[in-house]
Amino acid sequence: MKSRKVFLPLIVIVLKRCTYIMKRLFDIAVYVLTREEATSFGILGQYDQFKEELRSVYFKFVEETRDICDKKAMDDFLTFTKILDWDLLSGMSEVKDYDYLNYTKDETIARVKLIMEKRTSIPNVASDTRGRMVNDDAYTRVLMMAGKLFAGVRFFFTKYIRNKFNAFFLEPMFQKLGSALTDHFRKMDDERYEKMFNIGSVSYTHLRAHET
Repeated sequence: MKSRKVFLPLIVIVLKRCTYIMKRLFDIAVYVLTREEATSFGILGQYDQFKEELRSVYFKFVEETRDICDKKAMDDFLTFTKILDWDLLSGMSEVKDYDYLNYTKDETIARVKLIMEKRTSIPNVASDTRGRMVNDDAYTRVLMMAGKLFAGVRFFFTKYIRNKFNAFFLEPMFQKLGSALTDHFRKMDDERYEKMFNIGSVSYTHLRAHET
């Protein structure tokens, strides 16, 4: 089916690009922050092991978020490509003008009924209903109907997928990334901290300096 061939690569490619961009932003952010000598972020340029640990946790979070978003997006992919709804031929064209600020209960009920009960008529593609011969005119009508169905699927699918990416990929980067990084470093034991920041060797050097 055309919809499957077109939309599945859309999910795969966009997810790959989003993942690449988010991972690339790590190096960009570190480069910028390490140049800010007046701030405390200069530590990123002094301790490579800490930076690599931070990179590892960040990349893991990005990949886990990508996997969740992929699953959510695939749900919509199957929804819009497994069974086609004939209402996609008309899309939202059946929704009439409606006053969303000043409305009555009866008007709301009537509007919902119009949307839910409207039956999209399936066009008759054959000029002779008793036969199976398809002439050029019928062939053109079939192509037109297929084009309208695909346009309807594309219209709704792209909007749903955009919302899924915003909700399950972009939003976690703003709302959950910080806590994920904080939780990781809070759970680390002292030995790993000493190794990352060379605390043992620094303390030894400092002690030797006092002895001399």
